[in-house]
Formats: sequence, structure tokens, C-alpha cells
Amino acid sequence: MLFTGYFLGSGDGTFFGMLMTALRVIDQWLDNIDSDVSNRPAAEKVRANKLAEATDTCWTATNQKIVEPATYNGPGQCNQLYPSYGDPRIAAGHRLPMMF
Repeated sequence: MLFTGYFLGSGDGTFFGMLMTALRVIDQWLDNIDSDVSNRPAAEKVRANKLAEATDTCWTATNQKIVEPATYNGPGQCNQLYPSYGDPRIAAGHRLPMMF
């Protein structure tokens, strides 16, 4: 889950709203995992209890929420607004880590 957005630049509360959404989603996800009394392994509980809202998301300067996968140099509005920049590992051909 990756949330990106403008940092208080326009004073419209975008960053605060993004932060509160992220905290609420992560808090609920962790509560769901904690309440899971099944015998599944921990990693399976994490995947099984993930909220649908726990997705890669970005916000525009006008507080428009865009839900789309975060990719390195991929297409999409979020990558246009917040382009990814390489690091030495990526330049050397290392793959991006697997996410949930």
C-alpha cells in the first residue's frame, strides 16, 4: 500500500486527509489481523484481512483521489504526478520487492 500526495502546499488539507486515511486503513487492517482466531500462518492472516481500501493511491493538488498500482516508470496518472526515480539497485537490474 503506497499513498502519495501533495504536502500541505495549497493548505487544502490534502496531506492531513491522506495521513488520516492511511492511519485508519492500517489500524483497521491490524485490528482485523489481531481478531483473526484461525490457525492460518501469520502471512496468510495478513493477506486475508487486508482491506479493499488498502491499495496504492495518490491524491492530486485538488484533492482528487486516484487508485492505481504503483509501478516504476509505468503509465498512469500517479506516475505522471509523482514520477519514480531509480536507485543504484534498480540501475544494476535488481527487481522491486514484492508487495502484499
